[in-house]
Amino acid sequence: MNIFSTEEIAYHEAGHVVACFILGLPFRYATIRSNKRIAAAGHIYASIWDLPHEIEGTDPEQLVCFAVMSCSGYEAQKIINPTANVDGSREDYSRARALLLACLEDESFVGISRQLDEIKISAGSLIRDNETRVHNAAKALLKHETLGYHALHVALKDAV
Repeated sequence: MNIFSTEEIAYHEAGHVVACFILGLPFRYATIRSNKRIAAAGHIYASIWDLPHEIEGTDPEQLVCFAVMSCSGYEAQKIINPTANVDGSREDYSRARALLLACLEDESFVGISRQLDEIKISAGSLIRDNETRVHNAAKALLKHETLGYHALHVALKDAV
């Protein structure tokens, strides 16, 4: 089991939050508190993100946005630790892969792998373009541990 610093966890979760904010995806809260029930150091609760049964019938473009959001945590974590271990994001990537499987025509391993690579690139660009927002969200999470949508939205909307 990998042990990540609280700061790394905050940046990881902040990446998910910023992606939700930029892509217009709903979420209920984000936390850096560990959750043994779901074996997570921190997590974000964002509708389809945690409720896979809601995938069916969802617009494919929105599923791709959720896939980008799922890959954004690791990209944000790399802001403070460029050599961050990807192990903490394996579940994020598994969710992204499942979302892609639900909406793509090419379900071959090569097709999904190529699409997932493109999603990771998009997530990296999104995080780099919004690094100030990532810092603001991470600072807010470090201060309060758990924040709801409104509090995080306020922390992000004025950041450029």
